[in-house]
Amino acid sequence: MKKINLKLLCFFLLIGCLGITKVRADWAGCYAKMNKDEAVSIGDTFTYDLGIDGNTTDISVYGLHYVILYDQNILEPVSISDGGVGSYYNWENISSNVYEEKGTYNRLVVDIKTNDKNKFLDDKRDIKELLKIGYVKFKVKDTKKTSTKIMLYQTYREDLVNGSFYSSSSSYYYAYSSYAGNKQSPCYTEITTYINIYNKDSDATLKDLKVNEVDITPKFNKNTLNYEAIVKNEIDTINIEATCNGNNCKVKGTGKQNLSVGNNTFKVEVTSEKGNSQTYTININRKEKTEAYLESLSIKSNKLSPEFNPDNLEYILFVSNDVKKLDLSYVANDKNASVKIVGNENFVEGNNEVKIIVSNSDNDSKAERKYHINVIKEKEENTTLIDNNTTLIKKQRIIMIILSGILVISNILWIVKVSKLKKR
Repeated sequence: MKKINLKLLCFFLLIGCLGITKVRADWAGCYAKMNKDEAVSIGDTFTYDLGIDGNTTDISVYGLHYVILYDQNILEPVSISDGGVGSYYNWENISSNVYEEKGTYNRLVVDIKTNDKNKFLDDKRDIKELLKIGYVKFKVKDTKKTSTKIMLYQTYREDLVNGSFYSSSSSYYYAYSSYAGNKQSPCYTEITTYINIYNKDSDATLKDLKVNEVDITPKFNKNTLNYEAIVKNEIDTINIEATCNGNNCKVKGTGKQNLSVGNNTFKVEVTSEKGNSQTYTININRKEKTEAYLESLSIKSNKLSPEFNPDNLEYILFVSNDVKKLDLSYVANDKNASVKIVGNENFVEGNNEVKIIVSNSDNDSKAERKYHINVIKEKEENTTLIDNNTTLIKKQRIIMIILSGILVISNILWIVKVSKLKKR
């Protein structure tokens, strides 16, 4: 048996050596590699490209028959129905079969062919890299392993696949070719692809969530997904800021946002490195614009000019010199409105401005009204001059009385004297 095996081995080596020269003239050989970086994560599905490489001259390739070795505890082939095997050239004959082995590695036998001469791959150029013809896909199982390998097997090795011996004279791994009368060329090199496995971060939570100048409720927690807030009408834009917790995670839905009156819904989506995601929702209610004003305004012992009207903001009021402030009575249109009075104290003679500022419950400066009252205070009378004039008049009256008395007495004395003279 050993002698027979040795003879067979020598025969295969001889055929191989001859074949190598022959095949290298046609093409360098079978080839396979991953179509992205050779690092995957648990749960990932990756593509393993199949084809030929090297120099091709006057060859029409129309099929592949490859056997791939993989670790059944780490990798799982994706079925044809799920797009696990395919052709980059829409070849119509595609099949795959898994042969389970007793050891760690299973074998995946893949056939990708076409009978349509219009789909044959004619290439008269020198191909320096892989000519991708088809592909298989594998999914990474949940494993604690950090690496694995995939192998495209040689054809001249003595291997058992499902109890059948593979040799150059029977079924073997080959690339079809129309060259030299439907020649079937074996694969003379074993191609091994080493794959690193790492567990991608699946954390799709936020580290923080902020809305500028807005207090969201409840207080932020990475496990709480719904928030709300009420803002004044004057706030028409917000800025949402958020950062995520995981490695290589991504956040969408942040930045400057416009607010409409009423409810506004914003969604912040977090996608983990592994690809899972979750969404945080913020509902912000922008209040309607409610203007505050006075429904009535009166002043004790005084009357405004013109008569008060809620839409009229300018008034004049005359007060006597002894008035130092106004005794105001008013009613606002909203019980939650605030009324601020400015300048209603220590009046001086002449003009004094009293402001009545009415603001809504949000203290929205755009919705407030300012009433102005120009208070004109009379000047103080000069009582000292009046008193002096009164005293002077009184003195003048006394003098007149005295002078009148003297005159009367003088007249009486004159009459008496004249009467005496007449008697003589």
